[in-house]
Amino acid sequence: MTDQPDNLVTIFTDGSCLSNPGPGGWAAVLRWRDNEKEIVGHEANTTNNRMELKAAIMGLNAVTRAMPIALHLTRSAFSIRMLLGLFERLLGFYSKGFWVLFERLLGW
Repeated sequence: MTDQPDNLVTIFTDGSCLSNPGPGGWAAVLRWRDNEKEIVGHEANTTNNRMELKAAIMGLNAVTRAMPIALHLTRSAFSIRMLLGLFERLLGFYSKGFWVLFERLLGW
């Protein structure tokens, strides 16, 4: 038995590129309870870092409601640093009250 919440979404991501730059692809696997969804994409001319980030972004974007998420990134330290910086920035905006402005602009 796991101590994770019942409504936890687990996302596994990966992205890569044949040459850098060159053709590349990304994938994300989302697991929620007994359900699993795979999403994939590709681009003709891209970089490895872009595909790594795109996999994480598209995986997070596929979650359609507010719920806990466990995001498992691949080996790319760049992707991890970029996403952590983005989350830190968003939390800073939220703590300063800017999130209310974003919610109004986006109609949330």
